[in-house]
Order: sequence, then structure tokens, then C-alpha cells
Amino acid sequence: MAKRKFIEKRRKERIVEREATIDPRDYHAKLISLLGNLNVDFETHDSENEKDDYYGFKLSCDPPFERMWYIVKNPFGGNDLELAIESGFDLAFGAGCWSFHPTEKEFGQFCAAIKAIVEGRGATVRFCVGDEAKASAVLIGDELDAANDFALMERIAERDYYRTNQDIYWADSFALSRKLKKELRRLRSRNGWRADFEYFNPKQNRSVDFGIL
Repeated sequence: MAKRKFIEKRRKERIVEREATIDPRDYHAKLISLLGNLNVDFETHDSENEKDDYYGFKLSCDPPFERMWYIVKNPFGGNDLELAIESGFDLAFGAGCWSFHPTEKEFGQFCAAIKAIVEGRGATVRFCVGDEAKASAVLIGDELDAANDFALMERIAERDYYRTNQDIYWADSFALSRKLKKELRRLRSRNGWRADFEYFNPKQNRSVDFGIL
């Protein structure tokens, strides 16, 4: 009963969010201000500029339309942090990415994720078996805790953009990640796995091995 009430509460919150959408194009100045406060170097690329042949990362199957990319240059020699504003707010770092919906709440989460990655409190985490990565996701804060490997595995599966398509139709739950979760659980119990953490500063990078159960 408690779980049902929680799901219904979350569903109602989603409905409210959908009715309060914003125009992401109005938020370029706020993003630039955030990057300025973080004291990072960045470059911009505009899909509407015919002389700009940068096409960047794509989290949508549609061609870029009024998309602005912001490439945060990595001073430590690692991967750059790539951001984009179009119909929503997109973020990509290493092999991990996520798309934030056009609401005030999710723009705040977008900014929080950028700040966490630049400050070393966020990373792309890969679920690896041997030399092969089976899933990857951008995680921040407490989500990076590797003390409970099952919980870490679940978070990776839920936020693996390309395998869960979590943003499509504004999914109300993590049900879309069930197939990937099932696959990762099987690999976890049969082969064990390794979590590779990639940070903005490569000096923070680490790997944690989890043996067969």
C-alpha cells in the first residue's frame, strides 16, 4: 500500500512538471553565468550557424534544431564536458550522458550535475566485465558510493541513457531499465564485475573490483 501511494504521488508530481515546461532557449545566459562562476574555459557551437561545422553529441534521434553546444575544456588532459541546449538540457561526459527535461526543477538538476563533475563530485561510471563495458552512466554525490555493489549496479542501469531511453515520453518510473538490470545481475552473479570511475580530473580515476557472489 505504501509503495502504491508513493508511485501515485510521483505520478502526480510528473503531471505538474509537464504542465510547467519552460523554453530552454531562455536559459543560455544562466548556463553561461554558471560556467563563469565555475571559472572554466568553454567554447560554443551553434547549429544555426552555417559556417560552424561542429555537430557534437546527440541524445535525440532528430537532427539538431536551434541547438547550442557548450564544450567545457578539460585543463587536466581528460575528456571535455559537453553540454547542449535545444528542446531540453543535455550533458555528456566520457561514455556517460543524460538528458534533462525543460522544467525549472530539471534545469536545476542539470546545473547541479555540471558543478559536481567539474568539482570532482561526479563521474562517469562503467559496469565492466573483463575489457568490455556493459553499461555506463553519469553519477554524482552519494550515487558514487561503491560500498554496496548491487545499489551501484542498479544506479548505473537506471541512468544508462542509450540502453534505457529514460527520457522518452517522460517515463514515470525506471521500468525501462528492467531489461538492462536483469542482464547486469546475471553478469554480476556469474562473472563478477568491475566499476571504472572516470572523473574530470583523471588523477581521481579509480576502479573497484567485485568478485563472483
